[in-house]
Amino acid sequence: MKDGREVEYSALAINSPAEASLLSGGAQTTNQTENSGSTKHNPANELVVLLRSLGIKKLRIPYPDHNLLKALVNTNVEVNIGIPNEDLLNLALYYEHALRWVDNNIKPYLSSLKIKYITVGDEVFFKGDKGLWYFVLPAMQNVHKALHYLVMDCFSIHVSTSVGSNVLFTGKTNMENSFLGGRTSFIQPILEFLDENEFPLMVNVFSSAMNRRSDYSMGSCIYWMKAFDEVVDKFNWAIKNLGYYNVPIVVSSSGFPSARGEPNDTAAANTLAFNQCLLRRNTNLFSEKPDWIHVYLFTLSNFKYPEDKLEWGLFDLDMCLVYRQGLFS
Repeated sequence: MKDGREVEYSALAINSPAEASLLSGGAQTTNQTENSGSTKHNPANELVVLLRSLGIKKLRIPYPDHNLLKALVNTNVEVNIGIPNEDLLNLALYYEHALRWVDNNIKPYLSSLKIKYITVGDEVFFKGDKGLWYFVLPAMQNVHKALHYLVMDCFSIHVSTSVGSNVLFTGKTNMENSFLGGRTSFIQPILEFLDENEFPLMVNVFSSAMNRRSDYSMGSCIYWMKAFDEVVDKFNWAIKNLGYYNVPIVVSSSGFPSARGEPNDTAAANTLAFNQCLLRRNTNLFSEKPDWIHVYLFTLSNFKYPEDKLEWGLFDLDMCLVYRQGLFS
């Protein structure tokens, strides 16, 4: 066992359903359509070849994209499958819907695909309608119950949800760290569910402090990782302060934008430096809780998010690396 806090260096997150669909061939741009006349052209297979060439062993996807799931069969890539926020209502209200969801999206792949997590909803307590807050836990419970009913070896699949650092309340001391507003009454029973089943909480770790320095140096690397660890530690304390000491954290998304209005080479170099610091670090000097942390790096491609003018991807949409040198070199 290694000392210190280290991250899982071989995991990527695709957070947008539109991005996942585009990359897997579920949706195509005009250029892709023009170049896909051959029946041998399979974007999902090409994507999987790319992931394997980079040694990517874990992939988070925002919904069960069957093109991509079929391509991942027998690859030994561990998959974290998301359930979009808009599906929570039906999953929470109708157990039969959860049974169908598991039967259609999980059961067909179990013999040949490593499914590690099902993430029920993404940052519902920040960007979701407040009315959805009531449905996160019942949806998780129904999916978990459906897994037990339909899947014999279901204990290897962990059911969770993701929350963002934007729901944290930072007190003057660690003992005062908590979750914002009325969210605690919703998040606490979720933590109870996770604790009972020994499941982790998925957290998306982004902060303005992490993106503050624009010129890379070893000092910047230390600064960035301290900022990252501060967010993780705030989550740990917020969870502990509610009485849950055994709920681990999986960082379901974290990264650094490569296009910020800066000269392109400078922006890409800073992004590469940040991501390499994040993926390779051993920061027992910076953190109160040295342990392993699994991190999904955000994101695979420079898909344009409507609400975000920045580019976060490791690759352009033509699957060429954004960086002049490889991420893992």
